[in-house]
Amino acid sequence: MKNFTLISLVSLLVFASSSFAQPGSLDSSFSVDGKATTKGPGGTIAINTNGKIVGGGTYDNGSNQDIFLVMYLASGRVDNTFGVNGKVITDFGNHEILKSVIFQPNGKILVTGYTGYDIIDPLVVRYNKNGTLDSSFGNNGKIITHLGADNIGYAIAVQPDNKILVAGEWDRDYLLLRYLANGKPDDSFGSKGVVRTSIDVRDNGKSIILQPDGKIVVAGASNSGYPGDENSFSLARYKPDGSLDTDFGDNGKVLTYVWTDGSLCNSAAIQSNGKFVTAGSDPYSGQSVMLRYTTTGKLDSSFGTNGIANIPNSLSCSDKIIAIQTDDKIVVSGSSGGNFLLMRYKPNGSLDKSFGVNGKVVTDFGGNDRGYSVAIQADGKIVQSGESRGNFAIARFKEDNNFNNSNSNFSGLQKKHILPDVYLSPNPVKNVLHIQGLSANGRKTISIINVYGKLLQRTVTANTAYSTDVKTLATGMYYIGIEENNKITRLKFIKE
Repeated sequence: MKNFTLISLVSLLVFASSSFAQPGSLDSSFSVDGKATTKGPGGTIAINTNGKIVGGGTYDNGSNQDIFLVMYLASGRVDNTFGVNGKVITDFGNHEILKSVIFQPNGKILVTGYTGYDIIDPLVVRYNKNGTLDSSFGNNGKIITHLGADNIGYAIAVQPDNKILVAGEWDRDYLLLRYLANGKPDDSFGSKGVVRTSIDVRDNGKSIILQPDGKIVVAGASNSGYPGDENSFSLARYKPDGSLDTDFGDNGKVLTYVWTDGSLCNSAAIQSNGKFVTAGSDPYSGQSVMLRYTTTGKLDSSFGTNGIANIPNSLSCSDKIIAIQTDDKIVVSGSSGGNFLLMRYKPNGSLDKSFGVNGKVVTDFGGNDRGYSVAIQADGKIVQSGESRGNFAIARFKEDNNFNNSNSNFSGLQKKHILPDVYLSPNPVKNVLHIQGLSANGRKTISIINVYGKLLQRTVTANTAYSTDVKTLATGMYYIGIEENNKITRLKFIKE
């Protein structure tokens, strides 16, 4: 572990002395010029704590459609230890459509989508680290949930207890499924692992947010009655047992009318203050907006204009078109003029003009390019994925210059910070993490945030030391944020 600490420190010092480019510029240390393409369909991404990036899409083999995965190393090169030459195509003899992909904390990969011809059903597949199907999960690595009518899985998430959630649509209603870690339905959740929620005439659950208190938020789109028009943003919040949380919105549900035609809520994320940001596009006009809701489900009037911020470009149909940085800035993936478009917004919904050119970064892969998903690495670098000329396309961008300096505690290494005497122990940690050296000057807000920018724990203390139980956290890297007098000290810790 001492070697890891020294290597990490050297890497940080090298970075600090050589990387002061404009935030949002292409990261030339990734692939050749910050960009990479791989033959295969464009799609969504997920990033592991070790820096590996998995991309997922739907592959058309001429007779049906299959699940497509490609794995990249942190360097941007294809990981040839994964599948065949870094790629995996999975055919179950039917139409299999991939909608979302994530890493589990142990490095295994989960995807969701749907399978079928006349009747379609939600599909979950789990892969080992090398791309082989995980035979310990479901039926030789896959789960098909038959509910009758047409049902779709759109988004997937893993809880801290390793239970698996899938959000989607069940015959025009929100669908929320929960499985045990081995793939069996969780009978303690809803009705034998299934929850169905009607919000309007037609509802689609497109994104999952896990709150630190165990509650679950599903965000999506709802239809007011016109076929094909999903003209409202909708949310539902559930208690850990799958019942609606009546303290949220209107008896657990929120419906926000935005456009006359169709608004499609594609993505949602949570900020460190517990507020929810959702984003989507009108498929007819190409207009796009972000909405922010308070912790109780009301539109947040301090965001944009009365809770709504306009986005000047079209967004794609992906569950990960937005990502939240640790400073609560919002990164948005879209397209403009046949190129990737990446935008960054301040926490209040205004464009962050310190990013790229007036808040925007345009990336040309040389074809008719379309940006789909965005994710943020543990070091703050931004990764965007999409498609270009029938290829999976991916780009990585540099972070703010002060990110690494403000997150410079690796594996217990004690360094000077804004709060110079603060350190974590033990680090790595299995059960209880101790924070020592806090100032005695007043109240401090202490937060735990995962590598995707999601707030997991938050507390306020006036003490000079604080301890927190982290044994329920999944294995991986996390941030501790200590806020005092409008200044933030950030440190990293490893959960074993």
